[in-house]
Amino acid sequence: TAFSVPFISAIIGPTALALAGSIQASDIPVTSLTWWIGDALGILVIAPFLLKWFARPLGTMRRTFFQTIESLCFFIALIFVALFVFTDPIPALTEFTHSYLLFVPLTWGALRVGPRLMTAALVIIAPIATVGTITGIGPFAEFSGSNELLLLQIFIATVSTIFLLFVAAVEERKEANKRLLAN
Repeated sequence: TAFSVPFISAIIGPTALALAGSIQASDIPVTSLTWWIGDALGILVIAPFLLKWFARPLGTMRRTFFQTIESLCFFIALIFVALFVFTDPIPALTEFTHSYLLFVPLTWGALRVGPRLMTAALVIIAPIATVGTITGIGPFAEFSGSNELLLLQIFIATVSTIFLLFVAAVEERKEANKRLLAN
């Protein structure tokens, strides 16, 4: 259902927009694809965040002082890099390839801060990237029409999938090592 519900809304929404005269009938396919990816992306980014943060009480997240400092440094670095990539108005620094600079703090997060904080990191990146792209700044703003948002959505979906799987693999390995050491 995670992908079927967005599919249904991606048919109904753009059709209603075309009937109301907000978009041309020829724009329905691209608008539907963008709509579907946007809704699916919302599920991909928001659902893990809600499940990790609200399925268990916050008190279950125990961190040492140094882990807390590292987590804080991770978020500062992540926000700095995201702002640099998606809101830097210097054209030479907003090339498409610069969006992959996000992989550096996200890899650090996947290896060190755990799934709960990684889901929060993905929730933080998405609006920064969206605002930068909508305001015409950042690596995806150079594409014309609705393509910039479509490409941004695909990028965020790819990054989210990669790093959610990465942090899950890291956590599974940590659990396997704990079980191995306990035996």
